[in-house]
Amino acid sequence: MDGLLLGLVMWAWLSAGSLLGPIVPQAWAALCPLLPSDQDRVAFNFSPLHGEVVTDFPVQELHAGWYNDYQVLGAPLRLDNLAHVQTLFAGGSPTLNPTQDAALRAAVQANPGSLWLAGNEPDRKGIQDNLRPADYAQYYHTVYTLIKEVDPTARVAIAGVVQPTPIRLRYLDQVLAAYQARYGRAMPIDVWNIHAFILREELNSWGADIPPGLEEYAHEGRLYQVSDNGRLDIFQEYVINFRAWMAARGYRDTPLIISEFGVLMPIEYGFSDATVAQFLTDSFTFLATATDANTGYPADGNRLVQAWSWFSLNERPYDLSTGVGFNGHLYDVVGFRGWRATGQSFINFAAPLVDAHADLAVAAVAVVGSATGVFVPHAATAVTVTVMVVNGGSRPSGAVTVELWRDGLPGEGGTLVATQPLSSVPSHCRTPSAVTFSLAAADLPVGLTPLWGRVVSADAGPERRAENNRAAGSVVRLAPGQSVQTLRLPFVQR
Repeated sequence: MDGLLLGLVMWAWLSAGSLLGPIVPQAWAALCPLLPSDQDRVAFNFSPLHGEVVTDFPVQELHAGWYNDYQVLGAPLRLDNLAHVQTLFAGGSPTLNPTQDAALRAAVQANPGSLWLAGNEPDRKGIQDNLRPADYAQYYHTVYTLIKEVDPTARVAIAGVVQPTPIRLRYLDQVLAAYQARYGRAMPIDVWNIHAFILREELNSWGADIPPGLEEYAHEGRLYQVSDNGRLDIFQEYVINFRAWMAARGYRDTPLIISEFGVLMPIEYGFSDATVAQFLTDSFTFLATATDANTGYPADGNRLVQAWSWFSLNERPYDLSTGVGFNGHLYDVVGFRGWRATGQSFINFAAPLVDAHADLAVAAVAVVGSATGVFVPHAATAVTVTVMVVNGGSRPSGAVTVELWRDGLPGEGGTLVATQPLSSVPSHCRTPSAVTFSLAAADLPVGLTPLWGRVVSADAGPERRAENNRAAGSVVRLAPGQSVQTLRLPFVQR
């Protein structure tokens, strides 16, 4: 991107009070990949309903890349290599009330660049979002628009349906059609998302029921039995068919995650610890290796699925007397005696995927406080320049030095203006670091002065890319009596 244009974009964000400043979504995606390493493919679900927090468990031993705790949080608990995914709940309403609107805006601003799941099982009656297709299309538009307005670098995922069966693909088709009809364009989805349970689809029966608004298609429901709950072949069929469905609807170039799946049926119904642990290993292996040259995600080697989350870390086991609870929990939540066989299988799979690295980058260099982010009046006495540094890697960086150069970089005729240290830059682009420098305006000639920002790591650990450790910017000092309004800038994209 042209340095001047990038500065204009950055100023617009800084003037609006955003921490981020620089990045249009395409540039942000290049600096901050959704999956910094294979470790980030693997995740777990955590229930906050039992009076626990995720750090009550030795979750770092799992080597997961992220977790989903079904909450929107302004300050989620984060560990060095464990990202948090934000999950919204529609609660049966296609709109946000003023309190919900304000809370979401605050959370988005506090968590730049996050992944947001726009609802949870809208196709599920009663206990989940419970929305007819047209109502979910409206809800998605509402939250997508709000999130992107506050943070254009955010990634928004569609809510996961319970399972991608034919009747629920019909539900999603109706969502897409309703969105197109109401808003005049295809539904913008940064990340496709599904759940992948194997449950009976029958009106007023156990399992997943029939999606709201699709009762006339109840005959299309899959009448799975309890014994099907851990069938790998059905799970694989889900994934293969859904990727084909995505490609047929123009979403092949969109990543796919499974934000919730596992074996829900209890030991008493024939699903022992060993059986569930084997299903975890087999399903994870399939997800990590399954590709298709015609339907897979091209940016990820045509893999069918980019990331997945196991249900769950700490859900309580099934209680025969109350009929409440599920199988699949990774940790022994009854005796708190450590990892169950399922948890150990998770660890055995994820540990070899660990690829801890930093990936420092200068996101942008821009002038702060001017009318455009680039131009400063001739009478100005000082010019403030911000260098925005991010870390798109899978681990925090060590100590770094941020440098501001003018007229070029080292060996290119440049002059070092100033340096500032940072003790660390968080991983996964969680908290961009805005480093400010002050220049004496009198030292700047009238006209354009090229600027460069550079970040230099003092850490001996591995850093993935070096070419993004620098970025260009510009400052233009106006002539006496000149104003931005009198300039003609045909080279600036608007």
